[in-house]
Amino acid sequence: MAGILVREGEVAFAKPIARAVLRDSRLSFGARGLFCYLWDLPAGWQPCASHLALMGPDGRDAILSRLAELEEVGAMRIERIRNSNGKFAGKRWVLIAADRWAIESPLSARKAEKRIPRSSARPNIGKPATKVNPSEGSANSAEEAATSAPATREGPAAAANSSGKKKRRCTPSGIVTWHEDDEDEARRLELENPAELLTAAVKEAIAAGRQPVPGIVATFLDAQKKSKQQALQHSQILAQVADRIASELASADGKIEAGRQFIDAVIAKKRERHERR
Repeated sequence: MAGILVREGEVAFAKPIARAVLRDSRLSFGARGLFCYLWDLPAGWQPCASHLALMGPDGRDAILSRLAELEEVGAMRIERIRNSNGKFAGKRWVLIAADRWAIESPLSARKAEKRIPRSSARPNIGKPATKVNPSEGSANSAEEAATSAPATREGPAAAANSSGKKKRRCTPSGIVTWHEDDEDEARRLELENPAELLTAAVKEAIAAGRQPVPGIVATFLDAQKKSKQQALQHSQILAQVADRIASELASADGKIEAGRQFIDAVIAKKRERHERR
């Protein structure tokens, strides 16, 4: 299910990007670029992690990781929307103006600082064990590892991280889901399409060697709809041609009858000549 994009602190009729966003060293370059992309989206856009993954070379996991980075520094938050009955009705992506969170870091690199690679950083809580820095081949203290590692979070940021964990599920229609957004998209497809079309799309995806995740199933559904539309247009054209031929034949009944009388007369004359001989 797609979300709703909201910008807090946006300047009317413009979407300026503060320099601090581009130079905030707390964020990876990918997270900085993702924020700029989201900030520039038109009003009313419905963002979705699956769609963002399709718009560039990065996979879904990378998008979810960068969204978590942005939430960590307060650049955005993802809120759940519930209807009057308390049921989940979508998400609200709230982007925060850069002057409220961005920090313009100096351009000079701090080489003396020991940094732990993002991929290996893990919070080390209540354990005195050391953490080995793969890039230097030395061990850092548990305190240094804890300060370098991302802190544990609660609320929307934690929800984003939890949604980043893959867990394979299969809906009754056969759609395979791995994340929370996948499940939302699968529910949307099941609500908007007949069961027989969904089953056919899932089978076509599997036959083509593709995993029937929501995005792939949606592609095959679109292909089905286009094929049906083309078949309908073809049948309409055939019906129009048939009606035109029938109309022309009906208007030419007199000519056809006259032709038959002429042919009969010619045949009769030939018989008379033959009998005279």
